[in-house]
Amino acid sequence: MTKDDDRATLGGLNGRGYAVVESLASLGKGRRLNGLFRTSPEHRVRLTEDLTARQRILFDGPVHFRHHSKRAELEVELARIEDEKGQLLVEFIAQDVPYSL
Repeated sequence: MTKDDDRATLGGLNGRGYAVVESLASLGKGRRLNGLFRTSPEHRVRLTEDLTARQRILFDGPVHFRHHSKRAELEVELARIEDEKGQLLVEFIAQDVPYSL
């Protein structure tokens, strides 16, 4: 992977991020996606509004599952926003990730 492989957008905002798909087949529940996204602190208000409203927004970036990775677009829900080293760190999730991913 190159240094640009983690470029991503979240709700149309530029930053860096990735997501990981985990299989929940043992629980009979399909697949879940967990992800992290870093962006400029100037986007705090917008992202906080999306988090509070439980608004689903589009993540476009690298997604990893088992032994392969690909770029994908998925609707996700924000789970947490915090400051980290001068940037915003945004955690997001999606349930029932399509098997076609």
